[in-house]
Amino acid sequence: MAALLNGVSPDQKGPIIGSFPAPRTKEQWVEEFIEKLPGLTPNVSYKSIKRAKGITQLADIIATVYTKGFAGEGHFYITVSTRGTTAEAIKMVERTQKANPVPAEVLPMLLAPIISENSQTYLKQWKLGYLDLTGNAYINFDQYLVDKENGADKVAPQKRFLVSLSAPKTSRVILALLASPGTSSTVSGLCEACSVSPAEASNVLAALEKRKLIARGKRGEVVPPVESQAILRELSKEWAQSD
Repeated sequence: MAALLNGVSPDQKGPIIGSFPAPRTKEQWVEEFIEKLPGLTPNVSYKSIKRAKGITQLADIIATVYTKGFAGEGHFYITVSTRGTTAEAIKMVERTQKANPVPAEVLPMLLAPIISENSQTYLKQWKLGYLDLTGNAYINFDQYLVDKENGADKVAPQKRFLVSLSAPKTSRVILALLASPGTSSTVSGLCEACSVSPAEASNVLAALEKRKLIARGKRGEVVPPVESQAILRELSKEWAQSD
């Protein structure tokens, strides 16, 4: 842990200064995170992970992931920091705000050896992701929900589903599906009909699909017929538990 706090991985190989390994540079951390990212997020399905140099000022790494929405793929725009302090989190939020609006299919993330508790709280407030080598992680994007503290899950999947269903915009999407059970609904169509963002519509569909309440096609569309009665039963159960 002390090695990580000094910006040094425990298994680091390289020049030794006195009795301590030389601190890694940001470039070295970028290379390490590109290699380790799939292992740090085993529930995420990656299409590609590459350096972002010359592509965008918002990231050091761009990871393309397979998604249910966004025409099948989304992107993690990853900023790498040698120290995950609150100051670094604030800088990341400021960069993100200047790029407003960030596309719905993009999730800005902060990666560091260790990310402080204050930084974690701050990034969550701004709906940004983070990940470190001690097991802290937060990703809330399309069908992916990762919320860990020191490697332990903080939010059970069923709670995530309940929170989604209680939101007004979420109710619009569900009602639209129930109103046309025999229609093939797409994310873009639901966005237009319900005045919600692609991310919001995709999250609802991913939650319903996880409960096996809907089926989806290769392009993420809802395959009819929608099991209206099953959805209504599940809604009644969830709302009863929330009282």
